[in-house]
Amino acid sequence: MLKNTVTVLTILLVSLTAVSCRSQTPAPESDISSPASSTASLIFSEIPDRTALELLYQNAITSYEMFESVPLAYSETNSVSSGGTQYYQVTDNNFKTYEAFENHIKSIFAPDISKKLFDTGMYVNIDGRLYTTKTAKEKNNKKGSETYSYMKMSDTKVILKVKAENLKDDLKTVSDYTTYDFVYEKTDGTWSFAEFPYFR
Repeated sequence: MLKNTVTVLTILLVSLTAVSCRSQTPAPESDISSPASSTASLIFSEIPDRTALELLYQNAITSYEMFESVPLAYSETNSVSSGGTQYYQVTDNNFKTYEAFENHIKSIFAPDISKKLFDTGMYVNIDGRLYTTKTAKEKNNKKGSETYSYMKMSDTKVILKVKAENLKDDLKTVSDYTTYDFVYEKTDGTWSFAEFPYFR
């Protein structure tokens, strides 16, 4: 399993940094850490171990949040109106084309999750370039720290169980916890998140 962990660490270190300008409050050790950089498609000769899966999960959170609370950087002056909606050209150097962004998302998530994300219409293809509606959702501020546990279901399926704090209205006191199952599965020789119950 050490081989898989080293493989993931190496890929993450040389991968794209899709949200370099994003700020993140440091969390206590064993809780959620700063999201990892964006990666290309990850291929394992063996099943990912716990350390590898945690890194993959945090990278996937970063990418998922591009459709939620942290949209990609864009130009206010370079925009196009289409169908009554104003679209702004993405300026993130990691995604100079729509295809590059699409391939990035599809390398992380299973086809049904990728389709759901793109069906939001938040990002569109205009003459091959990536444009966004720059719409950002508010984060769920009643979710606190996270801890993880790992389950190997088979040689083609692992689960990262994420236990998250539910905070009271004061946003400090923990009322209880909710556990979410993030399923990472190998299909047709490629690993991706088959279930991704984003809750932030």
